[in-house]
Formats: sequence, C-alpha cells, structure tokens
Amino acid sequence: MRPIACGTPRGYVMPRQRRPEITAQQLQGFKYFRLVPPLLERLQHIGTERDRAGNRELFFDQYAALLLLYFFNPVLTGLRSLQQASDLDKVQKLLSVRHCSLGSLSEATGVFAAEPLRAIVRELADRALPLEHGHDAEALRGLTAVDVTDRGYADYQLFRDILGAGSSFVARVKDNAAFTVAEERPISEAARRAGVVRDVILARLGTDHRKDAVGRPLRLVVVRRTKPDGTPEELWLVTDRLDLAAELVALAYRCRWTVELFFRWFKCVLGCRHLLATDANGVAIQVYVALIASLLITLWTGRKPRKRTWEMIQFYLMGWASLAELEAHLARERARDEAKARAQRPAAV
Repeated sequence: MRPIACGTPRGYVMPRQRRPEITAQQLQGFKYFRLVPPLLERLQHIGTERDRAGNRELFFDQYAALLLLYFFNPVLTGLRSLQQASDLDKVQKLLSVRHCSLGSLSEATGVFAAEPLRAIVRELADRALPLEHGHDAEALRGLTAVDVTDRGYADYQLFRDILGAGSSFVARVKDNAAFTVAEERPISEAARRAGVVRDVILARLGTDHRKDAVGRPLRLVVVRRTKPDGTPEELWLVTDRLDLAAELVALAYRCRWTVELFFRWFKCVLGCRHLLATDANGVAIQVYVALIASLLITLWTGRKPRKRTWEMIQFYLMGWASLAELEAHLARERARDEAKARAQRPAAV
C-alpha cells in the first residue's frame, strides 16, 4: 500500500505553488464600479513619473481604484495580483488605469499621502446618512460612536480632554465611583421601559482621592438590564448631555456596539486584516480605501454592509451571480428590514 505523507519532513521546505493568473472572466461584474473614476477624479493629478524612462507612471486615482478592486474581488490577494489585473483590458478601460509595474505599486505608499482620501470618506459618509429614521434617530443625530473606554473603566482625564475638544460623551463608570449629587431627576415612563432606575445631576465626579476630576457638572444615569446568562446587571452611565432624555442616554450607550460590529466587518469580512503595506502612510491609505468601499456598499444597497450581501456582491463581480440575482437579493433584504421595523414599531392606540 502506498504511504500517505502526513506533515512536512524535517529539513524539507515545500515549494511555493504558483498562483494562477488573474483572468477577465474572474472579474466580470462591473456595474457598480462605474462611479469609481468620477469619485477619484480629485486625485487624478497627484503623482509624477517615477523614473527617467517613464515606465513607472502611476497616479493616485489609479492606485486607489486598484485598491478598491482588491477589496471587492476575493481573487485579488496582494500587490502581485493587482499588477496582473492592471494588464486586463477591461480593468484598464473601466477604472482608467494602465499597466502598473510591481515596483510602482510597492513605491506608491511612499509617494502618495493618505490625507486627500479623507475628504472622499467624509463626503460619502455625509451622503450615506441617515440609515435610521424616527424620533430616536433624530434625537441622536450627530452622535459618533467611538470605542475609547473599556468595560467598567473610566479615564477622567480623557473625559476632560473630550469636553475640552468641544465634544460630548456617554461612558460607563464603575458602580463604586465617588460623586456628589446636585439634583435627583424624576424618571419618565419611557425611561423606566428602557431600564433606567436613577437619573441624577452630579456636582462632582471623581475618585476618593480627587473628587472633582472632570471639573464641571455631569449626569449619571443608572440602567438595569438582564445579561445574556440571565443575571441582573446595572450600568452606570456618565454623560455631559444634560438635555437628552434618560432613555436616549441608554440608547446612545448601546450604540457603542456599532463600533465592535463595524470592526468585525472591517477586519473579518471586508478583509482589511491583510496589510498591503507596513508603513503608517500605506496602512492609512488602505484603511481609507476600505472605508470608501464600505460606504459605497451602503450607498449602492441602501443598507448597512452585511456578510451575506457582501458575498452576493462578490459573486456578481466574479460572474457567479447575475445582476438580476444580486438585485433580487437586495430586494429581499430590504423587505426583511422593513418587516423587522414594522414588528418593532409600537401598535397604535
């Protein structure tokens, strides 16, 4: 009987298998990419010839377009595959790129600054809002969820810095935090339904050693909830927003999960875990382009990016799904969202 090899013998290195060439058939669906060149026009004149021979000319808009193609196509796995894709006539015509040498792609992060991409991200973000509607969404308009404090942990100097920058915060503190009450607020019925059990204005907040760590009146909202394992828990939430209803303070804190969910999407689904560059500017370029890709998905589909929808877009771009099948999937997802929203809407009295 022929033996079966299990593992690699010591001292023997398995030869690296050559990746198959990228073909135009693997990159078929490009309807959504027709908006990419106009979007990147402002980057068009950023970039010069790399050498005297002029055979390494690559502009920022071309580099950014190729990075977007990288995120939208799982067959593209690195700079070498991007270089192969740049040879395809279809890619060149649609994204207004030309053949790019591997050296040009490698040097790009040392030539182009990431900052111009930030304006594109901001513009798309403004166009993508709002995805949520209703009273709560309007009340929290302008809220940005930022994951800056860990569970049960509070950095009072950070609170001061946030306020000093003209921003606001809703953060969790430990239930043994030292504070002085200035005013006890009544709890509305809506707040009770949200689990609020206490709402107070604080004259001071700090530790036992420093009882005025923030330096201005704040607010403490205590929310009681049941954990997934069935045990009760109290959340002590501190904010400088004295105007928000208590139930909206609780809702704003729950929005922090959008940060965790987004980073799961960003790293695990979109694939921004694999870095194409190691220098800080190169990483920033890749992150900005990944944000642009995420926002384009939101604008194209009218929904938050989800794994199943992302897979269908990739199937379409690889030619495995037709445009009709992709649009049918999006219609089903929209109908599902609408049904869920109706189910959560309170019944009329």
